[in-house]
Amino acid sequence: MHDKLLIWDCTTPHPPPDQDKVILWQSFVVSDNRTEFSIPKLVEDNSDKYRAKYLALIYDLGVKDLTSGSGVSVIRKAKAIGFNLVFFDPYRDRGYEKMLGVDRVDTLDELLKISDVVSINTPLTNETRGMVDADFISKMKYGSFLINTARGEILANIDDFLEPIKSGKISGLALDVLPEEPPKNSGLIASWKSREKWLDGKVIINPHTSYYTEDSYAEMRKKASENAKRIIEGKVPFNIISSKE
Repeated sequence: MHDKLLIWDCTTPHPPPDQDKVILWQSFVVSDNRTEFSIPKLVEDNSDKYRAKYLALIYDLGVKDLTSGSGVSVIRKAKAIGFNLVFFDPYRDRGYEKMLGVDRVDTLDELLKISDVVSINTPLTNETRGMVDADFISKMKYGSFLINTARGEILANIDDFLEPIKSGKISGLALDVLPEEPPKNSGLIASWKSREKWLDGKVIINPHTSYYTEDSYAEMRKKASENAKRIIEGKVPFNIISSKE
């Protein structure tokens, strides 16, 4: 193994020819003399040697794709206030949890069974559309909470929470997005709008504004300025959602 990691942000199609160190792509692939392996796996196998150096390089050089996103933001904030954290993500390489300093489970069912608070932080895909349904809720720990700040259509039907909240199966529901916007004035929404007593303190619904704080607004403007500067300089902007060759 090498003693040094070099972060390369993919602004050129190939790494500099004089570099024989480990090259890190934003796509989680490392290449060293045509040998490819996973950065999270490298950190997992050599955690004491590489983890601190790896994270320091990421932050120093501004490579944010590997340890950024709403889920990671939630992890950082929750850790700061003392939560014991565990996550499930079938698409992250093994070792990713070591970079974040949290525990990991191998199945969604296991996550739901042990979690007091479930935070949904996933993109909307064919796989995740309608993922949070009556069956999902039935597998959650009794008395737990659910937070969704991802996409509304990840919830199959908001009324799936009506009886679980009444029974105490679900202690609280916080939604920044809804399956249907604007929602129909029926079921749980009607009860919430009417401020029925049994819902006091159990349901929070925001109009897609959970991100907003003075700090996040300032950060959003800063990132937009940084990306504009990178584009002017002919560099690839951070956090590209899609691109064409």
